[in-house]
Amino acid sequence: MFMLLKNNANFKKEFAAAFFIFLAAIVLSLIDFSSSGIKPNIFIITPIVISFLVDDWGLFLLFLIAEEFWLKFTPFLIWEYAILFILGIISFVITNFFIFKKILAVRISMVFLIQSVFWLSLVSLNHVDYLVFFMEFIYNIIVEELLFAFGLWIKKKYF
Repeated sequence: MFMLLKNNANFKKEFAAAFFIFLAAIVLSLIDFSSSGIKPNIFIITPIVISFLVDDWGLFLLFLIAEEFWLKFTPFLIWEYAILFILGIISFVITNFFIFKKILAVRISMVFLIQSVFWLSLVSLNHVDYLVFFMEFIYNIIVEELLFAFGLWIKKKYF
């Protein structure tokens, strides 16, 4: 099935968008930018963006595996990899099977949902610093929208 899709123009556009979003995520993960010690969580955002841009399961799983491989070189804990992988699959299922319009409010809701589940899986509700959560949420939305616009531009401009 994967080989049959290689000749498809839509597959090439989706692959190019996923590839360049992945490269952007790598660059953003290497750059140390933060405000008040808070920075966006690139590894939560990129699967959401890719899930809005890609319809092929195989391509999305390839992206998730590449992201997990890149996470191997970051200072995260091992169980966070599994959480990010599961949240990536959840974002793909929600965006491709339950959401038909990919408008701004839906993308913001997805970022909030995935970030909330990620935070709650790491700490209990009593230990969540809501100001930090809100600031990271705002940064995540900004970076998600920039990456989404970049991915749409790649899909329309090339191939």
